Amino acid sequence: MLALALLRDPRYRAYWLALFTSQMGTWMQSAAQGWLVLLLTGSAERLGLVVALQFLPSLLFSLPAGVLADRYPKRNLLLFTQGG
Repeated sequence: MLALALLRDPRYRAYWLALFTSQMGTWMQSAAQGWLVLLLTGSAERLGLVVALQFLPSLLFSLPAGVLADRYPKRNLLLFTQGG
C-alpha cells in the first residue's frame, strides 16, 4: 500500500503527525465550544446556531475560493491569504 509506504519517510511522517495533532485539537475545540454553549444557555437552538455559524464561512467561501484558485497563480494567492 502506497499510503503506508509514505509513512517510512521521516519528513512525511512528521507532517502527518503534526496534521493529525492539529486536527484533533480542532475537533476538541469544536466539541468543547458546543458543550460550553449548551451549559451556559441550556438551549438546543443556540447550540444549533453556534454549530451552523461555525461552518457558514466554509459554505459561503468555498466556491468563490475555488474560482480564484483556478484563475490566479497559487503562489500569489498563498502570499495574499497568509499575509492577510
